Amino acid sequence: MGNSTDVVFNTHRANSFFVNDVLMRSDDLSDGVGPMLWWLVLGLTLTWVACFLCVMRGAESAGKAVWITMPLPYLMLFVLLFKGMSLAGSGTGVQFYLGQLDLHALGKGEAWIDAIAQIFFGLSICCGAMPVSVLHSRAVSFSVPDHFITTQISTPNY
Repeated sequence: MGNSTDVVFNTHRANSFFVNDVLMRSDDLSDGVGPMLWWLVLGLTLTWVACFLCVMRGAESAGKAVWITMPLPYLMLFVLLFKGMSLAGSGTGVQFYLGQLDLHALGKGEAWIDAIAQIFFGLSICCGAMPVSVLHSRAVSFSVPDHFITTQISTPNY
């Protein structure tokens, strides 16, 4: 337990679950796209009901929803962090993740292409924030520093 074959096996199990159980993918479409899965329909329905309840009364209900949806991801991250740290072999996993630095990979173009793709992906989330910040700023203002800060914050520094 804890070696690279377990990681590959778990990744294969997750991929197998998604492809076979969730998507029910097959080689031919003669059987159709397959039946609806009750747990996927239930999850989608609950998601849309939650979205409707959040915006049902406009800004008032959306403001109240933010009090729950804002701290909840941080709480879940801390719970998962402490749960992961309490598992056997967690130190080995952290050492494997942090200790495998290969500086020779920076000389290859693949690493830089992946980095640029990550930056563009990260900035795509902020594309709506930049025009909105310009719309709500003063008529005569220099907004380049604000946009530079936005791009730096949204781009992970590895």
